[in-house]
Amino acid sequence: MLEILPLEPSACDLMDRRHLSLVRESDVRYELLIPPDVEAVLLVEQDGQNADEVRERLAQIVLRVERRKRLATGARSALDPELVDLYWRLPRQFVPTLSGMKGSSRPLPFVEGLAVPPPALPDFLVRLQNTLKRHHVTASLFAHAGHGQLHVRPFLDLTSPADVAKMEHLAEDLYHEVFAVGGTISGEHGIGLVQKTYMPIVFEEAGMQLMRGIKKVFDPNNILNSGKIFDQ
Repeated sequence: MLEILPLEPSACDLMDRRHLSLVRESDVRYELLIPPDVEAVLLVEQDGQNADEVRERLAQIVLRVERRKRLATGARSALDPELVDLYWRLPRQFVPTLSGMKGSSRPLPFVEGLAVPPPALPDFLVRLQNTLKRHHVTASLFAHAGHGQLHVRPFLDLTSPADVAKMEHLAEDLYHEVFAVGGTISGEHGIGLVQKTYMPIVFEEAGMQLMRGIKKVFDPNNILNSGKIFDQ
């Protein structure tokens, strides 16, 4: 991914093996496009003034990543609108595909919206995997890699008290790893109630005071979501 960013892609999304396996099962076209031994796919988009320019920019990426750096075992380019749409359905199907999985363990979105500086992403992915291993948890990962944004969905069984207890400790450990590389836990979806406890770490005291002041100005009677995020 870091080798691609200097070539200014308009999009760069990372999808893991679990998601790829599920989409291969759901659509024979993906079964033909994605070999079964592929561990991950990086979906890269380039734009340009015309088709020739786009084709050339895609060729530069393939040359750098696959041939010079040997960071990929294969690459496919698409210019046909129908094929381009097929590829872009891959990230759009991430949540629906996972939601359709059978079994008591579900992919839970309680640590959604993590974001780290793009140069720190390779290091953070190792930290992420190590944290999951320590908690004996598997997860599916989708990332807007070019922007350092990650969608991590750990598989846990909410009918299991042990798994429920894991959620808080897993989230806390993951958040500390995010902060260690200069990232944030609210990169795309905001803080919300789930990450409320960690707001003072993210925004520090000056930011917390500023947000309390803004709420007081626009909600002087404290009638909007009273007590959920800020108390007056």
